Amino acid sequence: MKSFGADFIDGLIDLERVAARLELRVYSVALSKIEYLRRLSIRMLHLEVESPFLLVPQPPQLDLPSHELNHRLEVNRNDFKDGLLDSDSPGRHMKLCVYDRLSDLPDAMLHHVMSFLSAQEVSRTCVLSRRWRLLWASAPCLDISIDKFANDRVRFSKFVDQFLLLRGPASLDTFRLHSFAIDRACNWIEHAIKHNVRVLEFTECIRWEPFYLEPQLIALASRFLKCLKLTNVTLTAEVFDPLNHACPALENLQLIRSFLEVPVISSNSLKKLDIIHCSLLGDLVICAPNLISLHFESPQCKSSSLEGSSITRAMVTLCDLSNANNIELTFFVRKVRFGRKTPRCLFFDSLRNLCLGEWFLYDKFFPLVVFLRHSPLLENLTLKLKMESSDEGKEMDAVCLCKTRSFSSDRLKKVTIFCREGDARVAALATMLRANASSLAEVDIKYYY
Repeated sequence: MKSFGADFIDGLIDLERVAARLELRVYSVALSKIEYLRRLSIRMLHLEVESPFLLVPQPPQLDLPSHELNHRLEVNRNDFKDGLLDSDSPGRHMKLCVYDRLSDLPDAMLHHVMSFLSAQEVSRTCVLSRRWRLLWASAPCLDISIDKFANDRVRFSKFVDQFLLLRGPASLDTFRLHSFAIDRACNWIEHAIKHNVRVLEFTECIRWEPFYLEPQLIALASRFLKCLKLTNVTLTAEVFDPLNHACPALENLQLIRSFLEVPVISSNSLKKLDIIHCSLLGDLVICAPNLISLHFESPQCKSSSLEGSSITRAMVTLCDLSNANNIELTFFVRKVRFGRKTPRCLFFDSLRNLCLGEWFLYDKFFPLVVFLRHSPLLENLTLKLKMESSDEGKEMDAVCLCKTRSFSSDRLKKVTIFCREGDARVAALATMLRANASSLAEVDIKYYY
């Protein structure tokens, strides 16, 4: 029987916790025992195909004889010297310039140079000279990725722990972390928040399950945090709530390929919100009075997966988006509601660019009509129909009935409709829009390929 090293055994600890959460998630979504077993089998098969290296230990490095090692070092040293000389220069055999001009630059400029390096490369700068020995420890921008460690989770964890421990108390400006099934990532995110990070990006490997942000280990509360990007995570209301009330500087929020158990997004400082390919595990209210751009997107295709079923059952309420200039809503939801602070207040009185998915057909065009009636500055409208339609006849009847709906859109200049070739609903849509928008100059039809 093949034996594994101690490091490999340590690396399985986090996987046990992740597996338990995965099983619980599948159990909570499944509607029957048969569906539960089917989903679990599919998920396990997916992991075996996509992430086989999880169960394969890294091969040990071979030790070379001392004479062979010395020979290789001498060859590399000579090659390095040759590379510093200009082969086309007549003074090829002149002495090298040994004056270190780079080290004379101010710390701020050297830190800017370091911002283009990975954390592993930044740490190696300490051997350049005395000037650089401690400079890395105060670098304000850190980019830490497990990809640089060939997905070796144990070696990666040890490096990050030691790097953050030796780094010192210096504040952070940008912290980017790409991890893979490591629970201590919560501690690393918390470390960045405690060091006043302004831009925080966390990505869990997309080949693995969404990373669970543990409420007991992480608090997303900071008066310095300005931009937050989370990819492939499970975000609960307990973890998300501080973003609404305890992050007064937060302006940019991106949530990508994640599970959202978040009932409300209500940050007063938020200006840009992107929700891309996420699964809503409950109804969501978006009430951000200073929001300028809203992008809520899901794939334009049919789906029977866990993600697709979750987002279809949810209801989204849009409230107080009067400052939004750009809105893109191409998601799949059960229902969309609209709200406002006062009855006379327009919903979208700053809106200029609008993009809607198939859901605008629901309830006899009611969502589309609401936008058009309450967006006096709207100039560009984009409508994305499904690539496939399960009941096009019924939807066509709804389109014909909605020709009687009236609205006034005096500034609408261009309408773009994405659809499959031969979609009979497009002509009826174009007729309805032209009848109610006197300023409409162009209706552009684009087909899916």
